[in-house]
Amino acid sequence: TLPPDLDGRNYPSLKGIRLRPIQELKEETMKRYDAMKNRRHAAGGYDAAVLETLEDLVPDWLHRNDPLGESGDRNSGDNDKEDAGAKEDDEEGRVAETVPRRDANVVNEKKAGDNSDSGGDDVDGNPEEGIDAIGVDDDIDEARGDDAIQEQPEQNANKADAELEHSDAKPGVEVAHDDAFFPKERRNQPAETRHQRSLQNMYDLPPSSSCPADLSQDDISTTLVTQCSLNRVDLLVETCNRWGGPIVLSLFLANEEEEEEWSGKQSNWEEMCPQLTVLPHIATAEEREDGAYPVNLLRNIGLDAVKTSHVFMMDVDFIPSVDLHATIGDVLNARHKMQKVEGDKGGDDNGGGARDALIVPAFERKLSKPCQTIAQCQRYINEDSNFIPKTVDGLRDCTKKGDKEGCIVFQSDNNWEGHHTTHSEQWLKGDWYDDGDYREPRTEAGDKKKRGRKEKIDLARKIKSVKCFDSLRYEPWVVIRWCPSSSSSKYIEKGDDGRIRPVAPYFDERFHGYGKNKIEMTSHLRFLGYEFSILPMSFIIHQPHPVSKAKIVWQNVEGEDLHYDMDSLYPKFLRELAMKYDGGKNAIPTCRKKKGGKRNKESPQGEEVDRKKGEVRAGVKEDNR
Repeated sequence: TLPPDLDGRNYPSLKGIRLRPIQELKEETMKRYDAMKNRRHAAGGYDAAVLETLEDLVPDWLHRNDPLGESGDRNSGDNDKEDAGAKEDDEEGRVAETVPRRDANVVNEKKAGDNSDSGGDDVDGNPEEGIDAIGVDDDIDEARGDDAIQEQPEQNANKADAELEHSDAKPGVEVAHDDAFFPKERRNQPAETRHQRSLQNMYDLPPSSSCPADLSQDDISTTLVTQCSLNRVDLLVETCNRWGGPIVLSLFLANEEEEEEWSGKQSNWEEMCPQLTVLPHIATAEEREDGAYPVNLLRNIGLDAVKTSHVFMMDVDFIPSVDLHATIGDVLNARHKMQKVEGDKGGDDNGGGARDALIVPAFERKLSKPCQTIAQCQRYINEDSNFIPKTVDGLRDCTKKGDKEGCIVFQSDNNWEGHHTTHSEQWLKGDWYDDGDYREPRTEAGDKKKRGRKEKIDLARKIKSVKCFDSLRYEPWVVIRWCPSSSSSKYIEKGDDGRIRPVAPYFDERFHGYGKNKIEMTSHLRFLGYEFSILPMSFIIHQPHPVSKAKIVWQNVEGEDLHYDMDSLYPKFLRELAMKYDGGKNAIPTCRKKKGGKRNKESPQGEEVDRKKGEVRAGVKEDNR
């Protein structure tokens, strides 16, 4: 039993905690070490992934017993290793590309990033104050959330063993895909290898985009990119009817049966949605496991097919307003012309606002009784074309029906922080510009004539910008620049095959299944110094559908590891961002309370945020995608 007082101080948080003796911990560690050593010897020694890691980190130690060459150096003569990028034969005689050796700085960054105790007290959100100034420590605390999963020591030990055994899934290590799961035309070819994209290597891997080399500076257009499994593809029907530009779908096919099923549907989709490009992805055995849906891999596959200046990434269960594509085009073109007139460097050299993120407000259609199948959910849209609002006027009407049978801000009933910074309630009233001058739409019965007029955007005014984030859980859907223009030639990076590196980052493929896979991109853009503004008039709206299998796995915290794994990965990812981008000194700040009790001057809505936190925090459930 713990004494009530230690060194004159009380430690109430230690009550009931069993403190394990050092000797017991040592013995447990040695048992785990012996077990791993026995498994390694049974398998015939270290695997290739472990050797590569040791080669990167401690080459002198790894080769300490190698014979000396004529020059007196180790690793000479027959034992010479080829340089990074050389070819070598694997056990089955195939020739594979070796993994490029990581830069020493990357290793140091990783080590520094693992120090979760760095940082200090609460600060005011000033980017110049370093890592804590942009809320990395707060972000990590919020990322864990009130419902963060605390795993037992025994489970942690088993997880560590499993990670060592399955080291082929670590970033930067080649993963060979089983030939049996490639499309038919590729099954007789040698097995391919592919690097898993992560923050640690996405800027080092060769460019793989489809960006054209001759993209004009004035050619501003947007591709919608989405992904889904075969059983959800019908959710895309209404989007095809409403989106006027190109659409790229990464389609997850779990097996050969689904591949054949899609082959039978493909011609119908080509006729129904001619602007759609479908990229089938045949799942590996690992990807078919519960909770392993490769959501960010699929997003990146779609991004690599984009040929337009801009991209809008949206999940398939959202539907755009009928004017979304046109509104995005109008706003981007107006902004581009303004940048050219003002001689803005971003407009001239980087192809038009390379670090601008245009937020698309997100809403959600509610049902008092959830539909049980996708076909049942689609029936609502088929029977009433306005069930999913088409215009901002229709959306306003829908929000008046209440939160049981109408429209609400997306996830405002269970994750209010996710989209609060957009201030959608004000947006619905027409508050679209930085000058704050707007008139609320007239909706009285006697004003139907005025209400029926088509609402227009004043392109001469600066649209509403986001000065700070109300919460570090903010994860809006955004339009960003993807392909550089040919006029920005001094900034264009090409690979050996002529492919061009996009100007925006990819998604981190370590995130899979459900949870944190979208907010990681928001954080990445924020650390890169992106400026955020809010699109006027147009929006996306989440359509009702049955709960996904990935979310069911996420919610099963007792029987599955997915929730714990993603909750653990995200704080690590934030540390990596801070190390990579100089502590995030250019990141948009948070609207947090300053030291001394003063509110961040950029946060007029701060009091409302604090009040709302007090009311809602107890009921918040983490549901970040």
